[in-house]
Amino acid sequence: MAKPPLIWLTRPRNDSIALAAKLAEHGIDSIVAPVMHVVHQPLVSMPMKPHAILLTSRHAAHALASFLSTWRSLPVYCVGKSTASAAAELGCTHIIPSASSIVTLLPRIVDNLGAGTELLYLAGEDTSVDVAHFLNSQGVYVTTCIVYHAIAERALDEAVHNALTKNSITGVTFFSPRTAEITRKLLQSANMVDEVATMDAFCLSANVSSTAGKLDWKNIYTCSAPTLRSMHELIVSHADKTL
Repeated sequence: MAKPPLIWLTRPRNDSIALAAKLAEHGIDSIVAPVMHVVHQPLVSMPMKPHAILLTSRHAAHALASFLSTWRSLPVYCVGKSTASAAAELGCTHIIPSASSIVTLLPRIVDNLGAGTELLYLAGEDTSVDVAHFLNSQGVYVTTCIVYHAIAERALDEAVHNALTKNSITGVTFFSPRTAEITRKLLQSANMVDEVATMDAFCLSANVSSTAGKLDWKNIYTCSAPTLRSMHELIVSHADKTL
């Protein structure tokens, strides 16, 4: 008899809690055990007023509060619904959302803004796409401000350790190559690498799957699109086979 699904959610806590609630609607249990935590960094100095702002994560939205009193109506390009919602909650009035990825949003930014314009990119310390290089090559000049850091956890979560010992975790989520790499190092430090042989790895993209492949998971599954919705559907579709 197949084990009931139990998914290890590795994203920062609030993100994982939201996904856990969605999975619970389908009878899927989760362990919320982030391998990173987010630390906000305020803007040290006020950049010059740009023609538009780019957010690729909701974790960067907090920085908007520093200048919304005068920049409230600027176009704010947002990757993902949660990012757009965070910008809206702060009072932005001109939000341009993208349900897919930064890769598909960049050409749209170029078409909308045109050459000779300036974009403020509020970003995390680690990014997977060189936004500035692409946009600068198209004549859109980018100022990048680092406004948050994702700090790796130093030890495997106790609940995860206990669940791995009991062989009860059936899957794990990876939303970035860095998350997959940190998880690998935590498992190695805990001498629990062999335990993943009975677990599925659910990965947001091919790049994430490639990094996850450094460990011998039972299966590695890749989302059809790099979105939270696709991740949710991927987990549910495989859980349905065991419920």
